[in-house]
Amino acid sequence: MRRALGASTLRMLQHHTAQGIVVAGAGAALGVGLAFLLLRGAAGLAVSRLPLDAVQVDVRVLGFAAAASRSAASAAGPSPACSTDA
Repeated sequence: MRRALGASTLRMLQHHTAQGIVVAGAGAALGVGLAFLLLRGAAGLAVSRLPLDAVQVDVRVLGFAAAASRSAASAAGPSPACSTDA
């Protein structure tokens, strides 16, 4: 639709990249929230033999997940703009 209205290839790339980063960021935020909720729920349901009190969400792992999410979005986001017919 945007192409038919006269959007340039650069504008299409910018739009699809930004859209991919927003969607990936929302997915990453949802995943982090779900990790915290499930960790608390698992600690509440823990059997006395399992030491789930010591289990925590690691900040380094969250940072890696955020970087991987951003990289994947930056790589895959512009692909719809590149595949459209000019």
